[in-house]
Amino acid sequence: MAKEHEIDILEVDRAEAARRLKQLGADYNGHVRYRRIEWLIGGRIGKMHSWGRVRTDGKNTTITVKRFRGKHLPMDEHEISANSFEEAVRLVSRLTRSKIFYFENERDIYRLDGATITLDKWPLVPLFMEIESRSMSHANELYKRLGIKGELVGNATIDSIFKRYGLDFRKEMSRNNGKLERILKP
Repeated sequence: MAKEHEIDILEVDRAEAARRLKQLGADYNGHVRYRRIEWLIGGRIGKMHSWGRVRTDGKNTTITVKRFRGKHLPMDEHEISANSFEEAVRLVSRLTRSKIFYFENERDIYRLDGATITLDKWPLVPLFMEIESRSMSHANELYKRLGIKGELVGNATIDSIFKRYGLDFRKEMSRNNGKLERILKP
């Protein structure tokens, strides 16, 4: 089982972040548009909980199970590859009784000192940065080196980020039910 050591910084300015990353020698690895589904496995959102995800960037598709243990702790993560986003979504829809949510987001990906730093754009919330590293202390060290403006919120879930803006993530993503239904049709 892998540990995911990451921190999130809300309301980051894209131009400032890109400039600082370049100044520090980060490698830009491109822009990605993700399509994904998620479902709750157990626990309660906002508390310790687990969820699953099927995600694709159009080239690679993964099925992931994550367990959130707290905003200052690494997440547990299990991930495997799948051949097809649509087939993986259909399979998962037959395995879970939980409500499945479909959504899309965009991400600019950078690499710096062994860490992956992303600028994430989701519907309805301002751009934020995620720093995923070998340890929480290394992620925090990179954040300090970047010296960018933004609100450091630790290891946040997308549900908690939406909540900070007065939004219910699951309610907002339910608006994509039509797209999900089209994927579920064989």
